[in-house]
Amino acid sequence: MGEEPGQAAKMFVFGRLRFGQLQKHIDGISKTMLSSTLKTLEERGLVTREQFNEIPPHVEYSLTEGGKAMKSVFVEIARWSSKYLM
Repeated sequence: MGEEPGQAAKMFVFGRLRFGQLQKHIDGISKTMLSSTLKTLEERGLVTREQFNEIPPHVEYSLTEGGKAMKSVFVEIARWSSKYLM
């Protein structure tokens, strides 16, 4: 899930975010990798993608109930990786 496991785990501690906001929170992740990761998480039922057909159009991502149930796990992964991998 990206170049740094801890960085990728961080995206789960935030609420509803746009693609660009997620990318800002995950240092060094490419648009391609983030897009692929979000698609996988959506397919697995952990993330919801909501498209807004406004001007300008945009998409927001948020955790599903299943994703929220894992939030504390992701936070601990981020803490562990910050301590041991950075």
